[in-house]
Amino acid sequence: MKESPLEQRIRAEIMADPDLPAKMEAHAERMWQLQHQYDDGNEFSYEDQNYYCDGLKWEYVATYPMCEDVFYFKAYMFRENFRYGSLKPNYTKENETKFQQLVHDWDMLIKRRDLTDPYITAEKDELDKELGILNRQKGKVTTIDDPEYFDALAWSKFRFLRVQKNFKLDIKNDFYTLWLNGKEILFDFKALTHILARHFAHGKKTYKATQDHFYSVFDPFHLHLDLEQIFKGIDQSGLYTKDAIQNITIRKKGELYKIIAREHDYGPFKKMRIVTFYPLSKISELSRLSQDFKEMQVAQDLSVFVKG
Repeated sequence: MKESPLEQRIRAEIMADPDLPAKMEAHAERMWQLQHQYDDGNEFSYEDQNYYCDGLKWEYVATYPMCEDVFYFKAYMFRENFRYGSLKPNYTKENETKFQQLVHDWDMLIKRRDLTDPYITAEKDELDKELGILNRQKGKVTTIDDPEYFDALAWSKFRFLRVQKNFKLDIKNDFYTLWLNGKEILFDFKALTHILARHFAHGKKTYKATQDHFYSVFDPFHLHLDLEQIFKGIDQSGLYTKDAIQNITIRKKGELYKIIAREHDYGPFKKMRIVTFYPLSKISELSRLSQDFKEMQVAQDLSVFVKG
C-alpha cells in the first residue's frame, strides 16, 4: 500500500532522528499528565503552561484563557508570515478579533503607572522611546486606532513575551553570567529587551530608524551563548588582558560589532552588566577605531580590537 505524504514525512523524520519515537512518547506522556492536571483545576508553573499550550491543537489554544500568551505568540507569527515550525492554523475572523483585543489590553497595561513586573517595565521603557521617535517623525500617533501605533504595540507585546520566555524557560534566571578577563559580566533581560527593540527587526519599525541593525549573523535569543563563546575565545587568546571590558569591539564573520558594559546595582552589590550590543558602522566610531586600536585575530571568524 502506498504511503501518504504524512506517513512519508514521519518515516523520514524517524530515520533522521532514531530517538524520535522515544521523544514522541515522552511528549505524549507529559501532555497526558498536564491534561489531567488541567482537568483537576490545578495551577500550572510557567514552564508547564507554555509546554501544554504549545502542544495543543490551534482551536484549543485559541479558546483556553490560560493559553492567551501562546495564542498571541502564534497569531503574531502567522500574521507576520514568520515561520513557526509547521504551524498552519485555520486563522479565523474570531482569532483576529481576539488578537486585536489582546493588543488593546496591552496598550492599557503598558500605560499604567503602578507596573511591578520588571519584564514589562523594561519593555515599556523601550516602547516609550519608540513612540517618542514615531511622534516626532509623523506627528501625534498616540491611539490604538492609528495603524502605526497598533503595529508598534503589537510588536512590543511580542518582544515582551519572547524575552520573558527566553529567560524563564531557556536561561531559567533573570540574567546569564559571562566572564572576561576574570571579571563577571551579566547579560540580563533588560539588555536583551533593549537590543531586540533597537537593533533587530528593522522591517518591523514603524518609524525611520537610524540605529545599526543585525540582519543575519546572530540569533537574538542565542545572544547569551554567542557572547559566551566570543568572550571565551578572547580570553583563550590572551590578547585582551590589558583592555577595558566596558567597551569591546569585535569583528565576527567579517562584520564589526560593539559590546558595551556598565556597572549597575544588583541589590546591595554593584555588578558589571551588558547594556547594549550592536553592529558598528558609524563613521566617527570607525575613524577612532582605526586610529587608536589594532585588530588582532582570535579565531578564523573572530578578531578583537585592542588599544594600539
